[in-house]
Amino acid sequence: MKRLLLLSLLVLAPISAKTFPVKEEGGRPIKLISYQANKKSTVLTLQASKKMKACFHGSGKNIPFILYNNKEKQYAKNVKGIKFCPKKRTISPGYTFSVTFPAPKKTKNVKKFSFIEGRCGLKKQKGCWRFKNISLAKKVTPKTVKKAATVPSTVKANTKSQIATLTNKDISYAEKNKLTPADLSNYSKVQLQLLRNYFFAKYGTSFRKGSISEVFFKKFSWYKPKKIKPTKLFHNKLNKLEKHNVILILAIESGQPVEKIKAALEKSRPVKKTEKPQNKKQKVPAKNNPQKVISKTVKPKPTTIESCTTGKICYALATLSEKTNDKLAAKAYFSKSCDLKYVDACNDLARLSKAMGKVAEIEPAYQKGCDLGNYLSCYQLAEIKSKTNKAVATTYLEKSCQLAKKAEKLVACPILGKVSLDNYEKHKDKLTTTLGKGCDVYDIKKACFMRGYLAYQLNNKKSAETYFSKACTLNSAAGCKGLGVIKEGNKDKEAADKYYAKSCDLGKKEVCTTLANRKDKAGDKATAKKLYAKGCDLKDGQACYKLGLYKKMDIDLVKSKIQKENTALKSYLKQACDLKYQPACQQLKKSN
Repeated sequence: MKRLLLLSLLVLAPISAKTFPVKEEGGRPIKLISYQANKKSTVLTLQASKKMKACFHGSGKNIPFILYNNKEKQYAKNVKGIKFCPKKRTISPGYTFSVTFPAPKKTKNVKKFSFIEGRCGLKKQKGCWRFKNISLAKKVTPKTVKKAATVPSTVKANTKSQIATLTNKDISYAEKNKLTPADLSNYSKVQLQLLRNYFFAKYGTSFRKGSISEVFFKKFSWYKPKKIKPTKLFHNKLNKLEKHNVILILAIESGQPVEKIKAALEKSRPVKKTEKPQNKKQKVPAKNNPQKVISKTVKPKPTTIESCTTGKICYALATLSEKTNDKLAAKAYFSKSCDLKYVDACNDLARLSKAMGKVAEIEPAYQKGCDLGNYLSCYQLAEIKSKTNKAVATTYLEKSCQLAKKAEKLVACPILGKVSLDNYEKHKDKLTTTLGKGCDVYDIKKACFMRGYLAYQLNNKKSAETYFSKACTLNSAAGCKGLGVIKEGNKDKEAADKYYAKSCDLGKKEVCTTLANRKDKAGDKATAKKLYAKGCDLKDGQACYKLGLYKKMDIDLVKSKIQKENTALKSYLKQACDLKYQPACQQLKKSN
């Protein structure tokens, strides 16, 4: 009998209350729908009948609700579902909330109670909530019931008004945490029932039509009722945490020890049927004639790998198999998921093949993953290709960098030198490794320059010079400029000019201008003029301006020469005119 009771508690445990609901005396759109008492507390649940706004003031004794159990006065200690004032909460019709009071100390059996707002007192006052002298259908004793509770077989039509609030917060907490009796101490019987049945509702258990659970869960879009036995669901679907929470709630509801609940549920475990051999002809007696025997071929059931029809499902099964250390099954699922073009599966297939020593299968799996758009597969493919063909490896790195999202950019992009060093101190260790790899393994000139620049920022001049030198050797204009700066800092101006000149030749326009300024200052006008011309060709404004100044100087020089020649000409014409040579006199007049 006890076992049957527990099994019925798994799904249905409605509570009947003849007294409730009770309307508020002053005509306010609020009604009292339940009174729940236990050893520690008394909980009153209220429900809005119309749309309204509500809030409450204060805390502790200042919460404006008072309960009179018979004549014993108690102050509310907690309000659930309503906000503190002045932030009023808009309440929809049917919305429920609860007020918790301490358990009565003097009163043993509560027959009548009154529930009012603290500022109102027992006298009638406009705008106050008053529920006065409510008679209970049964005596309510604040003692823990030790015997198993009886479960009503039917739920009356007014069950909707009896549903206590079960919030998303309650459900979320029970989903993630191992519940204790203390966690459930303030829950009403209806709340306990709904919380327990939530673990079955999420898997599609159907409830009796019109029951509290059926009314409560059908309003959720995720609830899809199916015909499935609760005991079968308990043993086959619920995880360890969910089972623990269900057993604990059952124990609190029935008043029985947890161990007894476990034992009863264990007895209800479905017995597994022995499997019949497949692919064999079995002799089956005909229905109409027991003497007649017919042969029937039993079709083999599809294996799990065959029934896996989508990439996502295959990937989930692969992950599960890998967790149980079944690598062969995991590899088969990853392979099928990859064939079904599930992006992450190919990368995991290559990773597992590598762990299992299947060397020949690694590169094709990474290639397929990269083609499907997995940035890690492209990166791993670049790693493989870097040993044989660095140019091809670089193209895979480029693709990996393009596919990577913001948080993933520190994988391939720094190897290519495509990274900002604005906040270099935050990622300096990671950047040092990846940029160094891009330079040393892949011979990427930008990575060499960025690695040198990072070392320079970290005041490691020797390392900076090494990486700038390699970058310059790989024809990096920025690398040659960096090396020139290092040499200039070491007061080796000749070497600095050499690397600045190479940087200019490689297209670093500002270096051309800087070097031209140095040559101009040193008096080497011819070299400066050539460098300004190169800088201007590279669209550097300062270089074009300086080149213009040089042209002006040339023009002024020519003008000066012409002026001198004009003076000499006039001198000769004057002498000729003084010697009475008339053509000279006429020309002298024209020139003046």
